[in-house]
Amino acid sequence: CSDPRRNALLIGPGAGVSAQTRERVLMLLGLAKPCVLDADALTVFRDDPESLFAAIKAPCVLTPHEGEFARLGYTPGADRIAAVRQAAADRQVVVLLKGAVTVVAAPGGEVFINTHSSPNLAAAGSGDILSGLMGGMLARHFVGRTPEVVDMARLAACAALVHGQAGELASFPATSLDIADQVAAAVAWAASG
Repeated sequence: CSDPRRNALLIGPGAGVSAQTRERVLMLLGLAKPCVLDADALTVFRDDPESLFAAIKAPCVLTPHEGEFARLGYTPGADRIAAVRQAAADRQVVVLLKGAVTVVAAPGGEVFINTHSSPNLAAAGSGDILSGLMGGMLARHFVGRTPEVVDMARLAACAALVHGQAGELASFPATSLDIADQVAAAVAWAASG
């Protein structure tokens, strides 16, 4: 992972909730490269979220669903936008709170709302597709550039939009593989608009 050609990192989907995953997350964060933390990479810190936040040394996107958001010490409550904005500001990270309405916030208070969604996105593994999209976009966008958190928030919002369109294009009821099969068409849709 210390290979200089690797300019963005993603960890969490399918990693498992274990001490080994926790160690790997901390090791990757120590590389100080832009990263996306999803799923198990967040859950392994449920008993000590402060150690996760203390280890973040580079621009980072956290992609919790509501349960993971609560395990990190935040509750969406009636005002999801305010809660996500507060978490991003408190922790100096980009936060993408998944849901029927996805909210992305940068530490400086910028917020992006994505309502382009589909019931298909409730499929198990669908969030892994979203985090993969973000990881790929980060790696591609920051080649030879210094990452900025607002750019990362915009990229996260773009990934959520493409993810929503892939969910729309997949036949209902869809599996995560059905959604993944629609990603190329969703990217083409986003690029044309």
